[in-house]
Amino acid sequence: MKSILVATDGSVNSNKALMEARELAECMCAKVTIINIASIPLPLDISLQNHIIIEQEAKMRNNEKSLDLLEEAVKLFEDFTGEVCILSRSGDAGEEIIEEAEKGDYDLIIMGSRGRGIFSRTILGSVSNKVLNHINKNVLIVK
Repeated sequence: MKSILVATDGSVNSNKALMEARELAECMCAKVTIINIASIPLPLDISLQNHIIIEQEAKMRNNEKSLDLLEEAVKLFEDFTGEVCILSRSGDAGEEIIEEAEKGDYDLIIMGSRGRGIFSRTILGSVSNKVLNHINKNVLIVK
């Protein structure tokens, strides 16, 4: 195993996924890439000009939050001897994780069973369920 992609949203389960990624990467001397997806809230105003302004402001706020969250995630890798990279994307979390996993050279994708989403399924969160069922790579779901 040479490369691990781990998704984080700052939730308890995603922090557990980060720790699992660190442990596996240390054992396998693997590179870790931490990804966070900033969601873009739908604007309430439907006029095109206002929609663009609201969307741009939301992207800027969410990207700042995403970078802060990634900085916190990297702190869990202090004293880690391997390579750690971070990625911040915006959009649909499941789609963005699938896209990165498919285009990247990852041996394993690790994520928490449920995140911070308002709506979650009983066993798996909607994002982890989507990734698990739509990707042709090894996926580790951490509870």
